[in-house]
Amino acid sequence: MKDVAEETIELIDSYLEHWQSLDAALEQVIEFATSRIDAGIKGSLTEVFSTGFSGEIMWFETLIQTHKPPAGVKGMWFGMFNPILEDGSVSADFYIGGATNFASDDPEWACSLSWNPPTAYAGSETMRRIYSIANESEEKAELEYTLQLGFLSAFIRDLADRPVMRSAMKNHAPIGLAVGFDAGDEAFIGYATESGIRRKL
Repeated sequence: MKDVAEETIELIDSYLEHWQSLDAALEQVIEFATSRIDAGIKGSLTEVFSTGFSGEIMWFETLIQTHKPPAGVKGMWFGMFNPILEDGSVSADFYIGGATNFASDDPEWACSLSWNPPTAYAGSETMRRIYSIANESEEKAELEYTLQLGFLSAFIRDLADRPVMRSAMKNHAPIGLAVGFDAGDEAFIGYATESGIRRKL
């Protein structure tokens, strides 16, 4: 029988291959998390995913406009981690970095990031709230994995197709995009290009 991690990766691959919209992808994440792991989180999760993600969008668009990826960057990594807050509590966030090599089937490329913009950390309110929801469940570990990877993969797919990213990619070779845990699995999102996101080149 497949475990939750395997099923989560399959879910992400499915909504990326048959992309409709960010809302549609997040509906699939909610359905999977509530039917497979913990039905009691549906209301809270639906509320979190209906906020519009304005903070994360502003962070990304400002970063890309002020710190365009250098010409040599071939891979862009969105890494998830658990910061310790000022009050001593644990949370969740993500950051961006770039590498001069990329391999969609080998996460080792993300271990050598050469592009580290000064505003790399998102300070994501959505990730913080997702972590809080998962932390209150008896299925904490499985929910953290599914919700964080499921949300961020869909969100980055949506961001990479926005005009600001397309503009940043003008006269730039395609950049491979991946989302993952610093100490674990990753999901291949696709390639950012001047004409939008592509799953294959």
